[in-house]
Amino acid sequence: MELTHLDEHGAARMVDVGAKEVTQRIAIAQAVITMKPETTQVRLVSTLRCTHKTGIEMEALTAASVAALTIYDMCKAVDRAMRIDDVLLLHKDGGKSGTYQYQRKNEENADEHRIN
Repeated sequence: MELTHLDEHGAARMVDVGAKEVTQRIAIAQAVITMKPETTQVRLVSTLRCTHKTGIEMEALTAASVAALTIYDMCKAVDRAMRIDDVLLLHKDGGKSGTYQYQRKNEENADEHRIN
């Protein structure tokens, strides 16, 4: 598989999306904050939809990450041992590459990340 954001010399480059087709797109991402049970339990899910030439996976991942950081900031006074984990793309649809559905394999709580 070719990395589209690297040129033939391995240098980073912007991808020209000018010739891409405009399609409906959706991206769903998550971030999980683990903290003391007496503080609270949090799983953040961001869902983005648009009609555009390029995907919105990065925007969905950014939204979930920033929401997790916001919760961390709000709760840090009572729990400094919080962790932000499992920032990942759960689902994407639209565009040339079609549909992607995250499936956690060989781990406990495999159904935890599935969406319908």
